[in-house]
Amino acid sequence: MIWHAIIWMIWKERNVRIFNNQVKEVDEIVDEIKAVSWFWALCRFKIVSFLFYEWTWSLGILESV
Repeated sequence: MIWHAIIWMIWKERNVRIFNNQVKEVDEIVDEIKAVSWFWALCRFKIVSFLFYEWTWSLGILESV
């Protein structure tokens, strides 16, 4: 699911760059990927008490491995 969020946000950023002539920083795109993947996880897994900071903290652990 995270890979889908990454591909989706890269595709959306590509379209914004081509059609709107706007550019975002990489950090902004990464934050959007985290937010979208968290939202999709909440919707898919019906997790009630999984907070955004817990989601991003967990991703940080995976990035350091």
